[in-house]
Amino acid sequence: SRGRFRLWERYGFWHTGTAKDQEVLWLHAASAGEVKGLSPVIEQLRILYPKQSLILTTASDTGYQEAIKLGIEVY
Repeated sequence: SRGRFRLWERYGFWHTGTAKDQEVLWLHAASAGEVKGLSPVIEQLRILYPKQSLILTTASDTGYQEAIKLGIEVY
């Protein structure tokens, strides 16, 4: 289970490739369906804010797997 392996992420700790002073857009999707629903939003955010880092957190393993397909940092 991803939850046990990545327990520290549930407490808001993770490593990213972004600089500490860089602003990040943080999105959350609880399920794979919500990840799919966010896909057009993420596409528009990438157009509107091309230099902005995006992070997506998920609550389920299937949501995590679906989010990986979007090509952004997923936690």
